[in-house]
Amino acid sequence: MTSPIRPGGSMPSTGDTGGTASPETVVELSTLTDTFRAVPTLELRSDLRNPIRSPLSRRIATLGDVREAIIQDFIGGQLREGGRGAQVVQQLGSFPGYRHPDRPLRQWDPDQKPDFNVIGEAEVILRRLQPMMGWDESTYQANLERARNGMVYFNQAIETPLGPIPFKMGILDTQLWRDGVFYFDMRASLLPYDQTYRFLGTESAPSTISQTEFHERHRQVEAEMMGRTIESFIWGSGFSAEELMQRRYRHNFGFYEAYRVFDWFKGHKQRAKYQRTSDGDIVPQILVPGIRRWLEQNPNRLEIRHPELGAIGPDQITEGNLSEIQFQWQSSRWSRLMRWPERLMEFAKINSQNWAQTRLNIASNKTSRP
Repeated sequence: MTSPIRPGGSMPSTGDTGGTASPETVVELSTLTDTFRAVPTLELRSDLRNPIRSPLSRRIATLGDVREAIIQDFIGGQLREGGRGAQVVQQLGSFPGYRHPDRPLRQWDPDQKPDFNVIGEAEVILRRLQPMMGWDESTYQANLERARNGMVYFNQAIETPLGPIPFKMGILDTQLWRDGVFYFDMRASLLPYDQTYRFLGTESAPSTISQTEFHERHRQVEAEMMGRTIESFIWGSGFSAEELMQRRYRHNFGFYEAYRVFDWFKGHKQRAKYQRTSDGDIVPQILVPGIRRWLEQNPNRLEIRHPELGAIGPDQITEGNLSEIQFQWQSSRWSRLMRWPERLMEFAKINSQNWAQTRLNIASNKTSRP
């Protein structure tokens, strides 16, 4: 993986060049510089041997252009074979181009690199990646076996007229997605749905995952994840929506991945990020669908109270009034406490599954192109 450099910084060295670009590379870079002189430079180390390419005709001037080069030119253009291969792209991470596609490149810190998860037939995706990543057949087969057991991740870079853009990509097989992979579901349940997913099917090559199927499963996952957090309120007679929102984000890291000690407080940071968007606080927008569905699927478990409306139904919870809502348990504390051993066993199982997935992440990423 090549390293970005900052304006005025030195070019990082590599083992095969000793930090000095070859004459051929200098000529190619000079040609690109002359061709795209009016376009701001990314000032990244360039390695034109990288076979993952975006067409030189694509103009890279904004963060949205960076996003489209990866999604359209690479994932959609090179990781699909007819209607098979990549189906749905999940956009995540700190890359600001997801929410601000018109932002110019000069306002981008390349350390905030794009992250994507791709759902599709893993065998097709990995086979098409094989020549790009330089894998021999044994490495391909090893990654395919990993992909049959969970997600696989790779650090990559796509060559553009302005140089290579680094990004990270996870792959989740369609059947595993349908069966449920907690590691993926856990993260997906706290992302803004409308701003996160891209569907790659076309009229001539339709997707094997319909948007209706994807949306329905996503909403059910939101409800199940929310239910785990709701069930954790054992001791008191009730709790506020504010307490629920705080705990829901905290659970995603401090509870479900307890072995990642340094990420215990990451949930607070993630919530704060979504509270300070250009559209205002979008946390209620993310959480309300899951709260409503869980309450509808579990009637008579909680009384929902609004300070002005009194007792209300799940359908009356909105993004605007969520922060005012109070929930009161309709069951006894003892009955809730009796379910605590079951919750502890679930806690251990989830952490074990996520630790196994983390090991798959590490093993697959070791095969990323250097």
